[in-house]
Amino acid sequence: MLERFDINWSTKFKTFLDLKPFLNESLDSAYTLRNSIAHGGDANRGLRGIMELDEAATLVVDGLIDSTR
Repeated sequence: MLERFDINWSTKFKTFLDLKPFLNESLDSAYTLRNSIAHGGDANRGLRGIMELDEAATLVVDGLIDSTR
């Protein structure tokens, strides 16, 4: 979707994510956890695990911001 705004932004962001593949895994885990909780499932992560997912999400947002400069 980012490439709809600017192809260079999209390229920079993809390069950022390619250099840090653990971020994709962390975002997938956060999404899965969110869905589990939202649909009455268990929160299968402790506080430390949730904090790690939060840190990864923060890195992704920072990378997105940096890619648009």
